[in-house]
Amino acid sequence: MAPAGDAVALEGRTVGVLDGARALVDADDRAAYNAAIESLRTRPGAHAVVVVGEVGAGKSSLVNALLGADLSPVGAVETTGTYLRFVPPGTPPDELAAGRARVDFPDGRRVDIGAERLGDWVVIGGAALEADEGEFPSGAAAGADSALPGVVIVDTPGSGGVDPAHARVAIASAERASVLLLVTDAGGRITEPALAFLDACAEHADAIVVAVNQIDKLPGWEIVLEENTRLLHERDPRYASVAVLGVSAQLANQARLRERPESRERLYAASGMEALLEALRERLARADRIPAARAVRQVHRLLARELAEAQGRLAALDVDDDGAARLEADRRRLELLQEKDAKWRRWLNRQFAMMGDQVTDLVRTRTDEYAASWHERITKHLVGISKTKYKQMQAEMEVEANYLYLQIDDQIRARVTAIAEELFASVDLGDFSEAIFGEEGIPADARGLPPIVRREGKADLDPGLLSASFMGGTMISVVAPFLAPVGIAGMLAVNLLSRGGLKNKRDATAHAERMVPRIRETAGARLNRVLWEYRDEIEDVFAKELARVGKALAAEVAAAAKARQLSAEQLETERAELGTRIAALEAQLERGSREVRRLIWEPVGTSVRAAASDEARKQDSRTN
Repeated sequence: MAPAGDAVALEGRTVGVLDGARALVDADDRAAYNAAIESLRTRPGAHAVVVVGEVGAGKSSLVNALLGADLSPVGAVETTGTYLRFVPPGTPPDELAAGRARVDFPDGRRVDIGAERLGDWVVIGGAALEADEGEFPSGAAAGADSALPGVVIVDTPGSGGVDPAHARVAIASAERASVLLLVTDAGGRITEPALAFLDACAEHADAIVVAVNQIDKLPGWEIVLEENTRLLHERDPRYASVAVLGVSAQLANQARLRERPESRERLYAASGMEALLEALRERLARADRIPAARAVRQVHRLLARELAEAQGRLAALDVDDDGAARLEADRRRLELLQEKDAKWRRWLNRQFAMMGDQVTDLVRTRTDEYAASWHERITKHLVGISKTKYKQMQAEMEVEANYLYLQIDDQIRARVTAIAEELFASVDLGDFSEAIFGEEGIPADARGLPPIVRREGKADLDPGLLSASFMGGTMISVVAPFLAPVGIAGMLAVNLLSRGGLKNKRDATAHAERMVPRIRETAGARLNRVLWEYRDEIEDVFAKELARVGKALAAEVAAAAKARQLSAEQLETERAELGTRIAALEAQLERGSREVRRLIWEPVGTSVRAAASDEARKQDSRTN
């Protein structure tokens, strides 16, 4: 029964539970059962650990400690806003060899380089970046093994700040389970901005780990660790499972440079890295159980439905007054379902039309806010902006556009869910949102969302939202008092620089203007596609459920009519057969419920370490 090929790995207990369910699934539900099993046949891509950090916390140093190599730029450097993805060598779709890297640009251009040269392209002032006339890179990937074999390590952009936009976009692009690794420093408790960041990202990551870095430099870090744990637990019940661990990236990086094994081992042990790695492995492995847990839940929802139907048929065998009343109620409900069948499609079409208008208004409002925000940020640079700053702004605009898209997508999803739930509740058909968007206690799959801006060329679009009127003569009156002492030569130099700065400022304004219609166009296309896809899916599922319930009610009515013609002995035989099936279904449902709880909450334990050790040995053999 277990899926073949590159499939989700199922534990023996899970296979047994699914096999037990298969034996009980009714013929009418066999196709749905097979679909649930088929969902396990293709494993998604690599895991991802998305690393974010507060200013000065040593985020990129910790990334290098995970990689065992100095690949991510560290120190007091300002980056371009580029995501750095360190992927296992040969992993699709990148398929980068170890030590090789690729730099991607918004216009589709790509540059292949050695991984050691990443800093030249992603750090402000980098030699290659300064020589390049184009825009800043939109992303970079490097082939690199790590202490987490088979896992993609993502170093988010910026100079250490925690920005939910960066983390959310990185998490959404992950192909498989993702862990958000927040890096703080041991000098004080976790800050309010960091907590607010977690609030914004918590529901989108499969797990969160907090690494309190620099424990080698700051005595008393254990108190900070305890305080951070307390703050997280008091902040939100969701953070009860967040691991808060003390580490020293510096000691870990120093350890790999030591020649003497005993010195290397001593430093590495003091770094706390092994405990961090174990926490990451545990959470990735637990999150990897989610597809199996979802399949078990989907299969057992079929059995729960069949149990209700069997219980209804058993009740229909009662020929007393209570049975007659239930029969009349079933007949009335069947009539209501038939009436509903004639009207619900019109209601659904109206709801989706209204939702389309609401989301369109939301997109317009949010893009107006986006435009106003960038207008304010650009206008505060009174004498213009440098070329480097202009490129930085371009990169930030792209990231914020992607984040805006994801937020709009959340709103679409919430509104579609509300429509579906109202429709299903109108005829008491259960919780549709579980069937479409994920099971209770199991994070819904939100992977594979496309970036909002896929630019194809640089065609100019008519400006319409941002005013360029702040560029011009009025600037002279603002700047003039500061220019008087400069002298003629200084005035000429300042004037030339100012002209370049004003041009960059105008270009930044024009870029922001072009971004707004792009966002609206892409969000509108997404909305139209989602409206059709979700509407068709809701219509299909609801129609099938309506037909199934109608069929079950008709069967109960028929069974009740038949019961009045059976002898007492025949009734007893019918009851015994239904009782046996009901008992088997109840036992299997309990077994499935226990398995889901185990898959979600039970620590993975030694099996994770064993699997990681096996993978590490394979990696070593490839290296050697």
